[in-house]
Amino acid sequence: MKIVIPSADEKLCGHFGHCEYFTFVEVNPESKEILNIEKKVPEEGISCQSANWIASQGANVVLAGGMGGRPMAIFAQNGVKIVAGCPELGIEEVVKQYLNDTLLTGENSCGGEHHHCHGHHHEHQHGKKSLTPIIKFVKVKAGRKFSSGFLIIAKSAILDKYKIVHINIE
Repeated sequence: MKIVIPSADEKLCGHFGHCEYFTFVEVNPESKEILNIEKKVPEEGISCQSANWIASQGANVVLAGGMGGRPMAIFAQNGVKIVAGCPELGIEEVVKQYLNDTLLTGENSCGGEHHHCHGHHHEHQHGKKSLTPIIKFVKVKAGRKFSSGFLIIAKSAILDKYKIVHINIE
């Protein structure tokens, strides 16, 4: 299994699109052994668009602190499991906690929002009071099989738009 972690200073970086590099960790899920650790940076640089590149590298799981809606959707479309809200721990520690089912996650620090991935600027309303959550159960085709999961979509009362807040694909 290949786990990818947006990283900075040898630990998990709090925001997917603002990391220094991506750490690819090859693990044996049965023995919970780390087989290989490699730091990589896409040729085009790091941005929210790096999700396509990570998926093409054979990632199975992405452990992240915060992640916007665009990379979350890309990972979901490619059958990559997302675990957002992870603490900023050392790489080996966060992987071991994930493998041992002891990883405590908090809120996605980006809330699944789009954060200036293309260099343009616009205002966001970040207050939780302005969001109405909606849970939608989905089936996602990953290769030749379907995976179940759910999306949590929120409607902003201020902007009258919907956005993905969380994706969980089993």
